[in-house]
Amino acid sequence: MICRAGKEGDYARFADGLRRVAIDERTPVNGTLELTARCNLSCNHCYIVSRERAGDEERGELSRQEWEVIFGKLAEAGCLWLGLTGGEPMLRGDFLELYEKARKSGFLITVMTNGTLISNEVASLFSSLPPLAVEVTLYGATESAYQRVTGSAQACSAALEGVKRLLSHNIPTVLKMTVTRQNIEQVPAIRAIAKELDVPFRFDGLLSSALNGTRDALACRLGADELVSLEAIDPQVKRAWLKRQDHVTRYESGLLYDCGAGRNTFHVDWRGGLTPCIMVREPRFDILNGTFDAAWESEIATLAHKTMNTHSKCSNCSLIGFCDTCAGWGMMEAGDPEAPTEYLCEVARERSLRFGAELRQETR
Repeated sequence: MICRAGKEGDYARFADGLRRVAIDERTPVNGTLELTARCNLSCNHCYIVSRERAGDEERGELSRQEWEVIFGKLAEAGCLWLGLTGGEPMLRGDFLELYEKARKSGFLITVMTNGTLISNEVASLFSSLPPLAVEVTLYGATESAYQRVTGSAQACSAALEGVKRLLSHNIPTVLKMTVTRQNIEQVPAIRAIAKELDVPFRFDGLLSSALNGTRDALACRLGADELVSLEAIDPQVKRAWLKRQDHVTRYESGLLYDCGAGRNTFHVDWRGGLTPCIMVREPRFDILNGTFDAAWESEIATLAHKTMNTHSKCSNCSLIGFCDTCAGWGMMEAGDPEAPTEYLCEVARERSLRFGAELRQETR
């Protein structure tokens, strides 16, 4: 996230400190809101819904008035940061009204979008009520790449035009890329676009199963060697992994969910269900028709304090500092929060081989 006021480093230190205090006090300061499960693209790797979407899913979405009730409950609970996501959040006809209400309620907002629906009206509202950032996920720099990944060649120009509209209104913008087998060759081009536009860029190649259990995305995954090769040529990513070896916290607490899920972070799905995080959808509580506090202090609290099995393979792994594993991955891949994910194991081993040698050289 990027702050428009003050230095980014100052804001990052403030935010990190506040989140640490919030974990200790179990205050839900950071949430993501899934405004819709609908999307105008049809990516094979999508984990929110299957490719065979129900055409009438929007019938179960919360109304604007219902979301506004939830905004009030989140503010009372102490929430500060909100991420607005989907599906594609701007597909909602009332997105502008929802954003304005959330922003005027005092939340610091990050909008996560594919960029294709960013109109001049959207950019103008963001200019008058600035978000922390708008994170735009790109899938390539060519129509053919977009056709392969999203099923829409036209989405390429629409997304790039959307980015330009944001920047013309001086909106803090971050470019992201989901890397798959279908677009891996596009990474240098997207990185070049970000450099030319002078905006941050990051990529993610870790694809999981879908929430409904379908595993289409697994066929889109990069091999561990391909993914780590991309990381190795990105100085920022490489530095982050080397630095992490001095600050490995995973499993040191003994908590199963030591990432913040159910402790200072939460997720609300498109039907109004409060869950621990965007990947872990159980336990789920209807906060529209109940109080946030009651849901936060029930099974979610129990989960937040749950400790790991001391015989877990992951808890005793020497490669944990190079691994992305978490309870959410275990649930998505195997229905067990403590289950290791073999793909992540392969990636961790590859990172250890690539980055471990450099780490040893630096410490000599």
